[in-house]
Amino acid sequence: MLDGFWDEYHAYRDSGNKERVQVPVPSGGHIELYHSMSSVRAAFHPDVPPFEDIEAWGKAVLAMAARREFSTDFRDDSYVLTNWEGAYYARLRFAEFLFTPERFEEDPPLLEELVALYRSGALPGD
Repeated sequence: MLDGFWDEYHAYRDSGNKERVQVPVPSGGHIELYHSMSSVRAAFHPDVPPFEDIEAWGKAVLAMAARREFSTDFRDDSYVLTNWEGAYYARLRFAEFLFTPERFEEDPPLLEELVALYRSGALPGD
């Protein structure tokens, strides 16, 4: 699903380009690539926010985090996902999530799972 994104990310990272670039996601939305703090960062923006309310969104995020054994910290209206070592993976907001693509290079299915969470708006098990 995100094969094109990875190609665009690697080209962007290797180009030295500092301009923001939008990469379309076939399932709807786009990922914006940009430089921040000497690293390539990204933000996924779905075409339409998938959740009806913040409570449903929070339940979906916590269920996904528990399934993947991530720790969550809620601050500034977002969940910060970290692994058991405390490494940052993503900041999930109601209608977008921010991440560092490099963290997902060894586990691309995890990034696809996050994108799917924002596409479907369905709670796991529904």
